[in-house]
Amino acid sequence: MNKTIQVAKYVVVDLFSAASAWVLFYSYRKKFLEPEKFGYEIPFEFDDRFYFGIALIPIFWVSLYALLGMYRDIFRRHRLRELGQTLLAAVVGVLILFFIVLLDDQIVNYNHYYKSLLTLYILHFVPTFFLRFVLTTRTVKRIHRRKLGFNTIIVGGNEE
Repeated sequence: MNKTIQVAKYVVVDLFSAASAWVLFYSYRKKFLEPEKFGYEIPFEFDDRFYFGIALIPIFWVSLYALLGMYRDIFRRHRLRELGQTLLAAVVGVLILFFIVLLDDQIVNYNHYYKSLLTLYILHFVPTFFLRFVLTTRTVKRIHRRKLGFNTIIVGGNEE
């Protein structure tokens, strides 16, 4: 069992899912929210804010996951725990990002805040959970096939 490689897999998956979610969310804002605000189609271009976000947002997510302990005991994970922890981490992370990054956006009405929050949550949670679920399932199957094991001491006497 090489814990470092397994943790690196989770980190790479998390970086990829966070970056893809940010690209999709940025595109959503440019395509749907900003035309409502300005009243005309906005030319879609990647500006400095996009590159700033694509560089820092994935680092934010990996740091949050590390703070929440999602990279500890990587071989003792199971799929239901993965679901619960990813749901919680996504809620916390999206709320933090909302107050730091999105709250200063100019909006037409407050429904745009709700749409932004829900869209960011869905765009982040779905790929993150799916990719983590795949990794966890592969690990669990390797444990069940006894390709991975744990050091264990059995204490007892006689037949017990």
